[in-house]
Amino acid sequence: MDRVAVLVTLTAVFVGGCGGADSLSENFGDAVRADLAAQILNPRAGEDMTPPAELDGTAATIAIESYRNSFDVKEQEATPAVIEIK
Repeated sequence: MDRVAVLVTLTAVFVGGCGGADSLSENFGDAVRADLAAQILNPRAGEDMTPPAELDGTAATIAIESYRNSFDVKEQEATPAVIEIK
């Protein structure tokens, strides 16, 4: 009989924890939606087909090469460890 009581109690606890979303407030998720909307700079950007401001070709080349070279791993000359024992 004790085993049945324990099983009934556990079942009631587990089923009670599976309640629906009725306990959520009506504005649940509004903060997330507001944060997502705040991250959009221009929601109509796809409709605007005017080209962006031009960049000088020489300046663009320098900027791109500088960016690409920033990822190169430069080998550093190893400095030997010197221990003086007197």
